[in-house]
Amino acid sequence: MKKLIFPLLAVGLIDTLYLLYINFNQQICLVNACLSEYNLLFSILGLAWFASGFFVILFDKKSIKVAWAILGFAGIAFFVSLMVVESYFCPYCSLAHVVGGAAAIISLRT
Repeated sequence: MKKLIFPLLAVGLIDTLYLLYINFNQQICLVNACLSEYNLLFSILGLAWFASGFFVILFDKKSIKVAWAILGFAGIAFFVSLMVVESYFCPYCSLAHVVGGAAAIISLRT
């Protein structure tokens, strides 16, 4: 199971890098990922969370994994609720939520 987490983190990292990129190049926003006024902040937070995940898994300390997973789940809950309140759907954001949730669950089980 531990081998699965690194590809998930890589997908999340690439996804959030793309979201950050389209924030600065909004003329190419194809999928409503640029509609939220908070997209820059969320992209940076997601990028930091996915990047820190590599270190969390490598150091393999249970308390740090639990804290990292809780931060991830809290972020997912907040960002999804904000998408609902703002009435928009961003498939790249949703991909980050699914991949992040899966990575957090796997990290807690290893």
